[in-house]
Amino acid sequence: MSLTYENLADLDLELFDEAEKVRVRYFDGDYKSDEEIFYDACFCILAPQAKFANNLAIVNDLKERDFFKCDVPIEELAWLCKRSRFYNVKAKRLRIMKANFPDMLEIVKDTDLSTEEKRCWLVHNVKGFGMKAASHFLRNLGEDDLAILDTHVFKFLKCEPPKNRAEYYDLEEKLRKIAKKHEINMTNLDLIIWQHYADVTWEEYVY
Repeated sequence: MSLTYENLADLDLELFDEAEKVRVRYFDGDYKSDEEIFYDACFCILAPQAKFANNLAIVNDLKERDFFKCDVPIEELAWLCKRSRFYNVKAKRLRIMKANFPDMLEIVKDTDLSTEEKRCWLVHNVKGFGMKAASHFLRNLGEDDLAILDTHVFKFLKCEPPKNRAEYYDLEEKLRKIAKKHEINMTNLDLIIWQHYADVTWEEYVY
């Protein structure tokens, strides 16, 4: 069965409970260390147009080299990133993000800023972070009212990808209304959609 917003209510209620457990387990930002947040950012930079498993392997390699604390030459970073598309560009963006990570961390931990203010800052200040990546990153830190608009969501909404930020906001609002109708948060709705179309187990949710 193809999952759509019309038949969402037909899903087993246990699926909604499982999504909530996954959200609390992996995406509750209160328990995450600065180092874990850093590798979340690495994954989001690697994510565009690349397979989840390949990006996860790259992040694990970065952890083995203690990239959070240690310098990794750009040539080695590019070599590690070869399992992801645009590996030279992504390697450069990883180094830039690492240099600017203290500022990035200060913003996302600022309780006086709204989620949208944080997202706008990330989009304007982090190389490689568009609306989708910024939303993905903030979702991993516990924000639960943002949409990660990818191919799975487009299938679910029966729509084309957004061409600009205004269209992104429009689709996000559409998804938000669906989540509200079914009395779940955006993160859980996104998890259910992703799990359905990606055909993966809940245990594969890490980033």
